[in-house]
Amino acid sequence: MKKPVSRVLIVNDEPLVLKEFVKGLNAAARSLDNPLGITFSGVTTAREALAAIEEDGDLQAVVVDDKLYTLNRKSPKREMSALELVQRITRFRPELDVYILIAKEQED
Repeated sequence: MKKPVSRVLIVNDEPLVLKEFVKGLNAAARSLDNPLGITFSGVTTAREALAAIEEDGDLQAVVVDDKLYTLNRKSPKREMSALELVQRITRFRPELDVYILIAKEQED
């Protein structure tokens, strides 16, 4: 019987952080019992995220960094917050689980 595959997309606009994050998550998935075949991939822009979600019908979940703000870095008029991206994703693919990753630097 073929093992299932569950893909998770990570959206973070810092390429080095994203690379290490995805690498670590995939290493953990390989080393642990992973009956659902969870794999991780990443993109650095909202535009790339929307394209990946449109193209990959096997995506099961999306994790968006709350500090993601731009749709296109070269055009400051076309900014998109993490919340706006999540809203677009849920309108386009309501079946996807979508999470916003919030990292607090200071305690409130």
